[in-house]
Amino acid sequence: SVFRFGSGASVQGGVGHWLPGGTLCWIRDYFGPPLPTMLARFWPDLPEEELERAVATFREHYDAEGCRKSVLFPGVAQALATLEAAGIQMFVLTNKRTRPTMAIVELTDIRRYFRAVVSPDSVAPPFPTKAAGALALRQKYGLDAGGTLLVGDGTDDGEAAAAAGFRFVAAG
Repeated sequence: SVFRFGSGASVQGGVGHWLPGGTLCWIRDYFGPPLPTMLARFWPDLPEEELERAVATFREHYDAEGCRKSVLFPGVAQALATLEAAGIQMFVLTNKRTRPTMAIVELTDIRRYFRAVVSPDSVAPPFPTKAAGALALRQKYGLDAGGTLLVGDGTDDGEAAAAAGFRFVAAG
């Protein structure tokens, strides 16, 4: 991951809504999978309708505030500039919806480095998995599977790389 995402702020905002006065100091280990999966890990016994409300609460907070708290890790902007100068094609493949993802890449001034930004809702119907998004990227841009490196910070990133035949490096 190249960002310190504002997701933590939005999860904490949701915790404040659902558990007033509660905190989650261990949330970093839960990030990566799609939001409903992530929140179900926090609250495995939460009824489905409550989980749906928790997802809606998170998204409302994240779209309004959380995504705007995302900052780049030190050295990321320089690394992206170096890769661009070397002629490396770069893409964003994320579980985040398009709206907050685009806000993040614009606010952090890195959109120009990426040929495409792919979110589950980049297509209709949405990609069901990150692996489906990786396969679509490979096909649409004619990416050489063995010559493509996917850098990610979650198990779903490794699964996406494997599905598309990309090499994988775990970061974070």
